[in-house]
Amino acid sequence: MHFRNNETDFWNWCRHYLRRAKSIVRTYDKIGSADFRIKNIRQHHEAKEVLEQYEILKYSLTEEQKQLLEKLLIKNGCFSYDIRTFNNIDVIMKNWSRICFPKHKPKLKSIDKKEIGKSIKDKGYIMECH
Repeated sequence: MHFRNNETDFWNWCRHYLRRAKSIVRTYDKIGSADFRIKNIRQHHEAKEVLEQYEILKYSLTEEQKQLLEKLLIKNGCFSYDIRTFNNIDVIMKNWSRICFPKHKPKLKSIDKKEIGKSIKDKGYIMECH
């Protein structure tokens, strides 16, 4: 799965790429055929990477931002726009950009998701809305 570091692909990532990644991993894990697994290993690894990014993103957000991400951005729920919502979406998008498009590509498998999210939060990379 390839996406770009822009607002359109942020929304696509929330609404489509995550859903697709979950489906790919679920299907891959259920099917025991070695032939299927060999043919789809690259797609499975890409899907796992997207899910890792999602987990890291969740750990980098406040509870309010997590709720916004889950209920409204991913599940496409209805909500009223106000300045707080816009600010939270902006924070989520900025964190997503830092996680999915780092200046250097860390090996996510060897890094603790909670520690990455906590580090992003602690270093002031996110702006909390008041």
